[in-house]
Amino acid sequence: MRTSKMQIDMMQKYVARSAASTSAVRGGRNAVPGVKAAARAFLSQRRILESLSAPSIADPSTYAAVLNNLTDRLRRSFPASAQSWGRARKLINIFIRDASYNVYLRDAYGLQQLEPLLELPIDSIVASRLQKIDPTLPRWKSVQGLGPFENSRYQNAAKKIAAKRHICRHFLDVEFWGNREI
Repeated sequence: MRTSKMQIDMMQKYVARSAASTSAVRGGRNAVPGVKAAARAFLSQRRILESLSAPSIADPSTYAAVLNNLTDRLRRSFPASAQSWGRARKLINIFIRDASYNVYLRDAYGLQQLEPLLELPIDSIVASRLQKIDPTLPRWKSVQGLGPFENSRYQNAAKKIAAKRHICRHFLDVEFWGNREI
């Protein structure tokens, strides 16, 4: 059975709501009204996934440029007091990862080509686990305090750790969050 554009759009909105959850948006105790709604509205736009569907996106430098552009656009959609690069990057990474895990969105937009490029969403739990494996990483401040330089350091460490485990780095999130006490 063929999936309609309307169904794909509904699925994208569902994934956007899930990715921009209260805990993912909050970033610790620093909740700012309007961030969750802005993130969900931004991530629900069809053009977000369309921008990731071109065959050229599988090139690492092209993907990085698109990811940086999406991060900046999402950041600017937040209320003025909450325009954190780190929060925007974390939400973009969660959304793209979750969209690529969703069979309907994966097929509709060819997201399987992104699998080796997906970043690990960085937060305090992930940063702590990465630092235990690689103590040379910068001291964790907060999602709001995460900038491009620190993110790059964490992503490079994650890529090395994942390569040793023969997995893509975004799967470390499943491992790190899945091995927590319930």
